[in-house]
Amino acid sequence: MKDYRVVWEIDIAARSPLEAAKLAREIQVDPESAATFFKVYDNTRGDVGIVAPGFENVDASEDWS
Repeated sequence: MKDYRVVWEIDIAARSPLEAAKLAREIQVDPESAATFFKVYDNTRGDVGIVAPGFENVDASEDWS
């Protein structure tokens, strides 16, 4: 098994860091949200690619096994 870093980023306007975190979490768990893209890094090779819902946007040239 390999180690990966998975990053989800979003820009949010809020009155405080806590409010921003709460709003981001609401968006993240909303099943209707389109904010479901993840940047995945292979901890030994570096940047791997972007993964989207259904994984249809995975770079097929990479080894995802």
